[in-house]
Amino acid sequence: MSWVLASASPLATSGELVGHVTLHGRHQPARIATFAIVMGPDHVGQGLGTEATRMMVRYGFEELGLHEIELQVWSYNRRAIRSYTKAGFVIEGERRAATFHAGAFHGETLMGILADEYGQLCRASE
Repeated sequence: MSWVLASASPLATSGELVGHVTLHGRHQPARIATFAIVMGPDHVGQGLGTEATRMMVRYGFEELGLHEIELQVWSYNRRAIRSYTKAGFVIEGERRAATFHAGAFHGETLMGILADEYGQLCRASE
């Protein structure tokens, strides 16, 4: 059984919907959630995705008491991987040819951030 921990749709200052972020839980006893984000094509490359990711990571650890937040991203999506790294995620592994998309197989990069790592980031930014 799956459940949604948190879901939000960030708005630009104009009130325009720019994307959607979700923390989706599948390991409730272990307090692990999966993060997902979709940004509208007109809003990619403006730092909004990184900002939304940081906000959801903060919410997951500080409000929900999670132990880990994980994600999967297509390995060719270097912009997203850089964004997740800025938000504190680290690469945990690769799945080769794991997804079929746009007529071809693509690898997936597995990333995660632990509560302890998030705490270290917070202390370093003080």
